[in-house]
Amino acid sequence: MITAGMTSKEKYDHLCEDIEKIRYRMTYCQPKAIKEFKKSFTFPAWKTYDYTVPESKNKYVIVYYAENQFQIDNPKEIFFLDYHNGKEHDVVRWGAQPYRQTPESPLKLIRVLHVYDSHFLQRYKERFLKDLTLDANEVASRFLSRNDGMVQIDVSEEINRNIEKYGEFGKWGYKVKDGMCFAKTVIEGVESEDGDEKKNKVDAICILFKTFVPESILSDSQNFAISRETWEKWNMAYFSFIKENNGEDITLRLEP
Repeated sequence: MITAGMTSKEKYDHLCEDIEKIRYRMTYCQPKAIKEFKKSFTFPAWKTYDYTVPESKNKYVIVYYAENQFQIDNPKEIFFLDYHNGKEHDVVRWGAQPYRQTPESPLKLIRVLHVYDSHFLQRYKERFLKDLTLDANEVASRFLSRNDGMVQIDVSEEINRNIEKYGEFGKWGYKVKDGMCFAKTVIEGVESEDGDEKKNKVDAICILFKTFVPESILSDSQNFAISRETWEKWNMAYFSFIKENNGEDITLRLEP
């Protein structure tokens, strides 16, 4: 079972050991979810199943999501870790994504943890779902199945007037389908002895999602700044990939 004392890299590697059993369980549960969806008269529809991996004791929630009746036979499938750390109840997702340490550095694959805390889930429930009867895992199921595409953007004072109190850890935010996620980002690794950032060893990135704000309660100037920044980041990512690709396939691998 993962513990608070683990580094993000240790948590990532530990959770990856569960993946084969989770996928087997997802295959097992899918026919039951489809059967339930066929009885549903309202969409979108969700079906969740709790699953604890016997060996690791890590508890997961497996989610099936059908946006409409045409997706019944092929629902979206996701899963997340249901993690309780004393008083805290967090939802954890993990994956590897391309990362460029400095503008001049080549792309590499990096371990990433997404941690959604209870405050974030409460705000999404209040501000977007507007259904206070839902528990934390039901809220997480809805957020994660609806917002599987994220764009990482730089947070400026135009976007968040309180950005200074977050310091270097609050420089990134995440634009999703339903609105804007504000987060704290912690990059874990070893800094080079000579202070050269290009020589730093980055082991993992932990993104702590702290609050959610829908577009409806953001000001026009905030929404404009978010849209502009999102467009710029998409363009930068596209042209950066074209330059890096140079007509060849890019194969990125995780470092041990």
